[in-house]
Amino acid sequence: MSRTNARKSAVIVAVSKGYVSHPSSLITNIMLPEEFLNSYVEKFNAGNLSSLIDMYETDACFVVQPGQTIYGLKNIRQSLQDFISMNGNLESQVKGVIQTSNLALVNTIWSFEGMGPDGKPVNISGRATDLLRQQSDGSWRIVIDNPWGTDL
Repeated sequence: MSRTNARKSAVIVAVSKGYVSHPSSLITNIMLPEEFLNSYVEKFNAGNLSSLIDMYETDACFVVQPGQTIYGLKNIRQSLQDFISMNGNLESQVKGVIQTSNLALVNTIWSFEGMGPDGKPVNISGRATDLLRQQSDGSWRIVIDNPWGTDL
């Protein structure tokens, strides 16, 4: 399916499911889950923490490392700030999306290169699994952010 057809389908689903009442209000807000995550990477690399936090639902959770999940925007903000302070570069590529109604499960591969507080290079990578929820205006927000993919 082309990007244009996928976007049209997203508008139709949002209207038919009652997420919005006027399709014209979605034209500027509708973003495919892949585009949403590309926007996330751009904001991360720009160090725009406030915009990143706006991409999460209020009660979102974030897997800091396997076995350690944090909850709520305050905790997610601190964790993201720790990464942003490394002045690094995040790269991400969407590998797959499963979407139904207003939910999307997205798998990505990612890598991060930065500088640790000790001045030593930090190079990490992984396979992420994220759960996104489409909002009433057609935009997306992260509900569950697991940079470690299937490791919980």
